[in-house]
Amino acid sequence: SNTEIKIKAKELSKKGTTLEEISEHMDFVIVKLDYQFNGVATIFAEVKFIALPKKQLENSEFILAHEIGHHMLHEDILLGSRKLEEAEKKVIEEQADLFAKYLLKSLYKYEK
Repeated sequence: SNTEIKIKAKELSKKGTTLEEISEHMDFVIVKLDYQFNGVATIFAEVKFIALPKKQLENSEFILAHEIGHHMLHEDILLGSRKLEEAEKKVIEEQADLFAKYLLKSLYKYEK
């Protein structure tokens, strides 16, 4: 639910003052790739990765917060334990967006 997502984001915001600090605290490995894409969250060999575009984008912080949201909300999916339907993919992207908004708002006291 939206309330659960908001609570998770608010709790996570207490783990650091920046997205980078939070990522480090949560043992996320951030890699920057020279490709045109929005970002990817994945788990490989028990390591939690977030891949981001090397080129700094206007919404780079939001992209990072969104991918953190996938790790916090959708670990079962990232582990590939089940196949997603198209409608479910849309829902998990919306959930990660919502998580990102709440996380950024909690960290920086503004809505992005």
